[in-house]
Amino acid sequence: NYEFRECIFADCEAGVSLLPPVSWREFVFVQNTFYKCKYGLLVSEQPPASSKGLAFRRNLFVETESFEAYVENGFDYK
Repeated sequence: NYEFRECIFADCEAGVSLLPPVSWREFVFVQNTFYKCKYGLLVSEQPPASSKGLAFRRNLFVETESFEAYVENGFDYK
């Protein structure tokens, strides 16, 4: 269980990058500030449908250059 609470991610390419191999269980991001990041959350591969435990709650994104959250490969718009 990994929890990131009340952190400031500033002036970066991505505040959080989830790259393989990554376990999609129990990552929690609560009340963080992402300031002047190109991406708040950058995910290299779409998580499987069976993944559980990844949560973003009450985060603030300020002056984000691109997207707050972006999946590079395999995103399904369904």
